[in-house]
Amino acid sequence: MNYKKEFYFNSIYFVLHYLILNSKRLYNSILPFIQFYIAYEILFRMDIPSYKYLDLINFNKYCKLIENLIESIEEKYLLNIKNFKPYLTVFALSKKYNKDMRYELKLKNEFLLYSNNIIQNLNKNKNIISLNILEIKDEILHLECEDKFWMPRESYTYFCEFGNKIYYPNIFNYSNSEISTMFGVISNSRIISFDIQLDLTYYTENGLILKFYIFYMNNKIEISPSLCNYSHIPSISNSYYICGNYIIRNYNRNLIIYKYDYKSIDIFEDKYCSELYKLEKYEIIKLRKETLHNNNHNNLKKKGEIWLINDNKNKAGDNGEYFFRYLNLIQHKNIKFYFIIEKNCSDYSRLRNYTNIIDVNSYEYLSIFLKADKIISSISDYWVSNPFGDNEKYIRDLLHFKFIYLNNGIIREKNEFNIKKIERNFHLIITSSKREFNYMSDMKYGYNQNNIILTGLPKFDNLINLRMTVKKDKIIMIFPSWSFYYNRIMDFELIKSNKSQSFIYEESLTFYNDLINNPELLKVMKDNDYIGILCLNKIDDRKYFNKSELFKFKTKCYYQELFIKTSLLITDFNNIFLDFGYINTPVIYSHFLNEKYRKHFTEELFNFKKDGFGPICTNLQCLVINAIEEIKNNCKMKSLYSKRIIKFFRYFDNENSQRVFHEIQIDKKYNTPLETIKKNYLIIIIIFLVLIKTIKK
Repeated sequence: MNYKKEFYFNSIYFVLHYLILNSKRLYNSILPFIQFYIAYEILFRMDIPSYKYLDLINFNKYCKLIENLIESIEEKYLLNIKNFKPYLTVFALSKKYNKDMRYELKLKNEFLLYSNNIIQNLNKNKNIISLNILEIKDEILHLECEDKFWMPRESYTYFCEFGNKIYYPNIFNYSNSEISTMFGVISNSRIISFDIQLDLTYYTENGLILKFYIFYMNNKIEISPSLCNYSHIPSISNSYYICGNYIIRNYNRNLIIYKYDYKSIDIFEDKYCSELYKLEKYEIIKLRKETLHNNNHNNLKKKGEIWLINDNKNKAGDNGEYFFRYLNLIQHKNIKFYFIIEKNCSDYSRLRNYTNIIDVNSYEYLSIFLKADKIISSISDYWVSNPFGDNEKYIRDLLHFKFIYLNNGIIREKNEFNIKKIERNFHLIITSSKREFNYMSDMKYGYNQNNIILTGLPKFDNLINLRMTVKKDKIIMIFPSWSFYYNRIMDFELIKSNKSQSFIYEESLTFYNDLINNPELLKVMKDNDYIGILCLNKIDDRKYFNKSELFKFKTKCYYQELFIKTSLLITDFNNIFLDFGYINTPVIYSHFLNEKYRKHFTEELFNFKKDGFGPICTNLQCLVINAIEEIKNNCKMKSLYSKRIIKFFRYFDNENSQRVFHEIQIDKKYNTPLETIKKNYLIIIIIFLVLIKTIKK
């Protein structure tokens, strides 16, 4: 995305306006090819959510420029450009005529029309709904689709036909996602959820077709959902997916459901591989054959499960490692578990005493990934659930794992990334506080209480144990969120060409450089025998700082022994403050970029002013004053913040890993109303029998 103001204005002023003025001056009109170019530029810009990145004054100014451009060209040029999302054209026309042009569209057969121009083919277009999640449990086919249609919500509905039954969906809003243009949000996304009864008695040799429909303008139109990652069904024709007693096949843009029949598998696989052969996916065909052969011959009597555990690709030391250590300690006989990390990183060497470490870049990892039952990770990056990259879409039917998200901290912002169910489909999410548990359980991200567990974080177990053996040192640690400065606000201000990629945001570099060289702070530190550590993204970046008398530069800060030794933490919005708060180490928040941070994140779950574990500083002088006060107070946690910490965390013991393991093992299941009634009746019967036995005695 673009945050720089120049991106929005320069080409309009210096290119588009120049072309318009000169065309009118020379030809007394805007030439067709210039109108076509302007139309393309308008639709391109319509797709960029500028309302998120420009301040109000510049946003209004930018909108007016685009509206003037729209008014200056004929509508036919907007309608003739076909390689953009169809709704962008409609909303550009809405600006041109100052009314919602969606209500001006007509429907003919399956075509949405405006002035006899086809806007969208509802039957062939796969962007009406996307099938994100497909699961079968207890003879119920559960589907979760994202509604991507952009017409007014009251004008349409969806339903499915399967066998001789019609199924209508449950619909709920989907947090943190929307259909939008540069002018703002059109509508928030929502989930269309179907629960379809699978009855084996009705199946024929040719299977039963599952059909999706949209009912719009009193017309029933068949649609084909796009197939996404957790549908398990490759989007290639003739693909299929085996799930329990069923085979679901993707054929001629339809989903066909068959009874499981091992004789059919070879036929379906041959047809699917013939499609892959046309695409020249020879390595995928080979991988499929190896995997299916192993599944059929070696794993039919498979005992136990395979669990793959990780933190970052090139770094351990988080919840993944500490849960892995716990598994090594208990050595459960029915679980084969492995830790995944890059072979050429220092943490790989540190963990080499364990025999079950696998290089993330090895063929061994890809092979065992296809056999995995559980993926257990402290991060939500895409590579964790998909090490195959673009080739995943050809083999997603072979993936049967459940993703356990250990989380590397807490979910504390409304706009948290990469946790939404239809994008990640976590089976379980680990939480540390009741507030976080309740927040995540109310369907904001598509999860319910069966997916959210309150156990505490595995890494906290070791912190509790280390407190018994490791002594505090007079260390002040500064641990900023360098990745935030780089990824989120890199383009807000001036960028110096001689800065590395890690420190391209000048203001953050200047601030921390001034902090570690502040004479007043250094004097008090020296008088009280304190030293400091500034944690960097990479060691080469120390050249961008002036040499400090008492602060050392370090990249490998994320080790708990160092946390225990540290007497004071200075950080910004980094979740690292939770680890320090958990062991009652004072924290000072460096929020000098608070206004810019809040453009991307809005406090909802954790409010730093009300819930924070230390004072908040928005300037250097405040930070220096509070750090000096902490030093003179021997870095003892103030009562106010201790109470907040106790209130926030649920557990303060060393049994978090044990609770996580227990929850994964029991694997919470959703109870249907019928199952709940049966269980309640069973409980009543047992109580009744016990009472009778007691009375007889």
